Amino acid sequence: MARVLVTQGEAKQTLGIVRGLGKKGHETGVISMGRHSIHGFAVASFSKYCKRHHKVTTYTNEEQFISELITILQKTEYDIVIPVGAPFVGWLTKNRDRIEVYAKIPFPDYDDITFFEDKMKTAELAKRSGVPVPQTIYPSGTDHVNQIAATLNYPLVIKANKEVGGNIVDYAADPDELVKKYSATVEKYQLQNDPPMLQEYLTGGGTGFFALYKNGVCQQQFMHRRIREFPVSGGASCCAESIADEQLAVYGKKIMESAKWNGVAMVEFKYNSAGIPHLLEVNPKFWGSYDLSEKCGAGFADKLVCSTLNLPFTANEAYKQNLVFSWPFNGDIDHCIRKGGFFKLVWKIWRGKIKTNVTWRDFKPGLTIICNWVTEHLYKWYQKIKSIFK
Repeated sequence: MARVLVTQGEAKQTLGIVRGLGKKGHETGVISMGRHSIHGFAVASFSKYCKRHHKVTTYTNEEQFISELITILQKTEYDIVIPVGAPFVGWLTKNRDRIEVYAKIPFPDYDDITFFEDKMKTAELAKRSGVPVPQTIYPSGTDHVNQIAATLNYPLVIKANKEVGGNIVDYAADPDELVKKYSATVEKYQLQNDPPMLQEYLTGGGTGFFALYKNGVCQQQFMHRRIREFPVSGGASCCAESIADEQLAVYGKKIMESAKWNGVAMVEFKYNSAGIPHLLEVNPKFWGSYDLSEKCGAGFADKLVCSTLNLPFTANEAYKQNLVFSWPFNGDIDHCIRKGGFFKLVWKIWRGKIKTNVTWRDFKPGLTIICNWVTEHLYKWYQKIKSIFK
């Protein structure tokens, strides 16, 4: 089996990747900014499947991070490095020549990665491939939005045109709200040179097509639908269910095959009122809800490693459908507290009707996840109390 190094031990998907690889016999190491840092506990480093933990000093400086990564690879032998999350996928693929002296990077070239960071280019590819996309306007700036606000149909979604390492999304119900929120988004995220786009708000549920490709050929696919997300106004999945949707698979494959893709990717869709999936974006990296696909038997991380290193694996395995997975301390509890259903969630988890990333079989990461949640909320309460007594 392979020796695999995974970045960003603080991310919830890193824990799922490490667990999946470990169960298949791979030897895994994790990179983080320390077992506890400003980013919270590096939960994956506490897993019984994590054999080594490596500390770096920065997540904000590309050259320093790459230099520290190379030092790690010089001291410890690894076959492959899996980058998790922005900006690490971009950094590693951009510096592929320097890193692959020591270990392989199982992702496409940097230009292929950055193509999907541009939502306009992604939408154009979808249209050429016959995949529906929401109606979208690309304003030239705040003044342009002020001029056209009264002529648009509402509600609208305000969304960054490029992936910048965060979920920049807001919603406007009328012209006045659009003008106010659009200007605030541009200022807050400094998007003056690349103004946000305006997109038709689709009323249906969110869903995703997940896949592993090699030379444009699908090696494994998986699909899920969102049940809950956090923030509740529109954020990452905190509870999802595995599904099989033939039309979704057709559209997802059209996008990936048109791009002649290599590696893993998430193709995010949302249904319109007629139940037709429309493309929102493509994320050319491991996704936050990775645990669900692993629990259902899709095993993307193992297949990605085996595919890259030319090790034997079973392609296109069937996966469990209608399995519900919750990330209780990564947003689901907070969602249910705000929208209702907290005790129902606890009861279903207790009865085993809903699976979670907190498990007694690998209990240490679960404890650190809970500690992260408690620490985060104590800090928020402290800030509120502090503001009251100012």
